[in-house]
Amino acid sequence: MNLKIELLADRNIVGVEQIFDGAAKVRLIDGRNLNSDSLGDAQALLVRSVTEVDESLLVNSSVRFVGSATAGLDHVDIAYLERRGINFVSAPGANANSVVEYIISVLANLPGQLERALSGECVGVVGCGHVGSLLIKKLDAIGIKCVTYDPFLSCGENKSLVSFDQLLQCGIISLHTPLTKSGKYPTYHQFNHSVLESLNRGTLLINAGRGATIDNDALSRVLVKRDDLQIVLDVWEQEPGIDADLMRLVKLATPHIAGYSYDGKLAATKYLYSSFRKFFESNSAVTSLETEQPEPLLVAPSETTEELLRKVINSVYDVRSDDLMMRKKISHAANPRITQSVAECFDSLRKEYPIRRELAAMRWQSDELSMPHKQLMQNLGCRL
Repeated sequence: MNLKIELLADRNIVGVEQIFDGAAKVRLIDGRNLNSDSLGDAQALLVRSVTEVDESLLVNSSVRFVGSATAGLDHVDIAYLERRGINFVSAPGANANSVVEYIISVLANLPGQLERALSGECVGVVGCGHVGSLLIKKLDAIGIKCVTYDPFLSCGENKSLVSFDQLLQCGIISLHTPLTKSGKYPTYHQFNHSVLESLNRGTLLINAGRGATIDNDALSRVLVKRDDLQIVLDVWEQEPGIDADLMRLVKLATPHIAGYSYDGKLAATKYLYSSFRKFFESNSAVTSLETEQPEPLLVAPSETTEELLRKVINSVYDVRSDDLMMRKKISHAANPRITQSVAECFDSLRKEYPIRRELAAMRWQSDELSMPHKQLMQNLGCRL
């Protein structure tokens, strides 16, 4: 039976109108401004991380199904949904590869970091979920050693596990945890003032997980005194009204877009659609979205592994372009003649984010490469 369900969806969810066409009456809305009055008679709701889904939103609604096109869940009151009997799904893992390619771009484009990692500097990964585990797998495949801190795993499940104190000795640290404030191992402000101060000289700290894993106020105070630390932030406390002064202190700043590849976002929408069909027992077919076939990318021979990695990742995604755009736009908000606030600028960077493809989505020409370098590209995810 093909049910016609009224669906309210964040307009920035990729392909939502096309994919759900025929299965639901789709109504689009700005997710940041979504409130209880917006719901109307909607029986299904699709959101991103900018929408708080809780009792105040849903208390008098007809919503029976909520889907979040995200991996993180800290914007959703899952306990409330369970009490109400509202079905909830998210899209864990859909954007994992996008985040991993973001991290690789960071390593490739901060001077000396790729060489450092390939020469034996251990990368410490905090959190071994969808993103963390894939990051370890990809880095290991290109010759970069990793260790992991995840207190919910045992050494039998992961041979690279170390203690938190041991992980802090790594010269490169990447954060990929959910945001939790309770339990035995809360991640809220896990990197507090004391931890940040204790980092070894020259440490590169990357946060593409949850903003409040790092105490942003403490980070600002530490960076004022320590210019040796290299900090990369894609996620921030108080989004979208982030601390513009902190942005100026970090090496790379991006507006929560690490997982924003077109391919990752489309995968999330398709997963939500599959769950929607199952819940509402819909027999509508999946709509195929036509995407423009990219031109082949020619990869010229490289003398070193580092040179090849930079060529390949920057052919598809160079994190420095997002950093430059964010600094330009957020700095404009400090100009009294500009009417947009920092929060509005941050949101607009995400809403207007250009299409970014993943390595596996591209066509590659690499006939002149050596076999080891072809293998390296395949290990990165390139289809030759």
